[in-house]
Amino acid sequence: MPWPQDELRRITEQDDLHVAPFREDGATYGTPTWIWCVAVEGELYVRAYNGRESRWYQAAMQQKAGRITAAGLTREVTFEPVEGQLNELIDDAYREKYRDSRYLIPMLGARARTATVKITPRRTHTGSDGGPGMAQGSVSYDFTGAVALVTGAASGMGLATARAFAQAGACVTLADVDGDTARKAAAQLKEEGHQALAIACDVADELAVRDMVTETVAAFGRLDVAFNNAGVQSPATDTADSQSSEYDRVTSINLRGVWACMKHELAQMRAQDRGAIVNCSSLGGLVGVPGRGVYHAAKHGVLGFTKSAALEYAATGVRINAVCPGIIDTPMAAGMKATETEAMDTLMQEVPARRLGSSAEIANAVLWLCSSGSSYVIGHALAVDGGYTVR
Repeated sequence: MPWPQDELRRITEQDDLHVAPFREDGATYGTPTWIWCVAVEGELYVRAYNGRESRWYQAAMQQKAGRITAAGLTREVTFEPVEGQLNELIDDAYREKYRDSRYLIPMLGARARTATVKITPRRTHTGSDGGPGMAQGSVSYDFTGAVALVTGAASGMGLATARAFAQAGACVTLADVDGDTARKAAAQLKEEGHQALAIACDVADELAVRDMVTETVAAFGRLDVAFNNAGVQSPATDTADSQSSEYDRVTSINLRGVWACMKHELAQMRAQDRGAIVNCSSLGGLVGVPGRGVYHAAKHGVLGFTKSAALEYAATGVRINAVCPGIIDTPMAAGMKATETEAMDTLMQEVPARRLGSSAEIANAVLWLCSSGSSYVIGHALAVDGGYTVR
């Protein structure tokens, strides 16, 4: 299947492509490799700097599939070797894009040219047949004219969901404590022809949350859907060693922040007699894990708020649900991998799907919960965790 041209342009312009071929068990090999990329005639191409001796190249040619991350996107892809005259056009693209780099000459040399690879979005499946490494589902929703609000929208699951809403036709507010990054993301969406607004907001501050909702309504006229995603992780600690300051930090964002967002979103939606809210809990809202008491307590609390508020508003046209992500390929997970390598490795061994989830898979779940396709789903906690909680 071809690349959507807006995605291809973002990937080549951002130039932060990381590639990770699949292993036979469907997980990806080691640390994703950063690599140059160029677009030629609407397709994406890369070369292995060390030629066919490159470990990622050998894995890519063996498995023929893997995952890339670039420009805030995560995509499952196929790999195909490139030979013949097409390499001349790829040479020209490398010269144009990297003409000032001292690494250009090696990338035009015979060694790298023999390891030229075409990267194509992997054909997706909507059925249940498929084994390890099956591509994430490609889902289309229509939110034309709707107004969406996403917190924690500067990166990871929040950014993927904000982008998905925008691509589905919604006007989107991207709210994040990192206002500068949120503004850059909103600017990118506007460049692509979408309607987007960035707001710097710390969800632990109720007045800031109130103003976030007010600004959204002032800009777009109403509020139809919201994904309350902003959250922080907490280091693994025995309960006897946990600190009240850490408890207050985590719960002020992960629990009180969700309460504040729901409170002010619901005030607007109640006046409209319609709306849908999805709160971000976690697999940590469904199970217990040693050392994660503070984080899991907050995420369990999110489900309590979700279910109680869902019952309050079930007959009013406003639906409230929660999504419970498993271990997702996000900056937060990367930080945990770097600082708590052993704990993360243990968790990953317990994921039946044998891979990280993608931010796009969470976005798909959120959009479904906000769509008319889930109109009879109320107060539900939807696990998107690769089977972790049903072991």
